[in-house]
Amino acid sequence: MEKVKRGQTVRLGRVLAKVKRVYKNTLVIETRGGRLRVAREDVDMAWGA
Repeated sequence: MEKVKRGQTVRLGRVLAKVKRVYKNTLVIETRGGRLRVAREDVDMAWGA
């Protein structure tokens, strides 16, 4: 899987979210509802989003 970087847009299920911080195996992402911490495996890359 490709590297996820800060500021990148990723897909969580049907929702697009922006990556706020990247830890070793968790990502902090920001959706319209607020912030979430998610395991890296649960995140899809979403290009052109």
